[in-house]
Amino acid sequence: MNNRTAVLKSLLNLDKPIGEITTALSEFDWDSDELVVIEIHHIGQILERYLSGEFDESVVEAWADAIECRDDIGISQEGKDDIEKLIYELANPDLAQRLTPERAENLVYRLSRRSVRTSIKNLGKPETPAVASGPPVHLDAVHVTHRILRGP
Repeated sequence: MNNRTAVLKSLLNLDKPIGEITTALSEFDWDSDELVVIEIHHIGQILERYLSGEFDESVVEAWADAIECRDDIGISQEGKDDIEKLIYELANPDLAQRLTPERAENLVYRLSRRSVRTSIKNLGKPETPAVASGPPVHLDAVHVTHRILRGP
């Protein structure tokens, strides 16, 4: 893993202050091959952290803005249209809709329902990308649904 990949992963997971991440990214050339992939669960986790009060809407906006239109960040084929739309809306609240706790709760709910539907659709398949790629939003709901449908 090169340093750029590590910084991009840090951005997707927002595991450091956004300013520190964007400063590190500015050290790299703009053009690059795809090195990491953003998935629905990344957005859900950021929204849940916003709702918990870990950071405010300006951090969410800066996070989405840092991701939007990067060549080195691919978009998961699972939910591609939703991911593109949400990143655009979160990065451009003046052009779309401002992020509020109520809107974030609605988005998290929609993302969690999407994760459950995807998991149900993929039951019985060997490690599907939706399962293997990372924890979906509200993983406990997925596990409960899985246990109900498959048994203990």
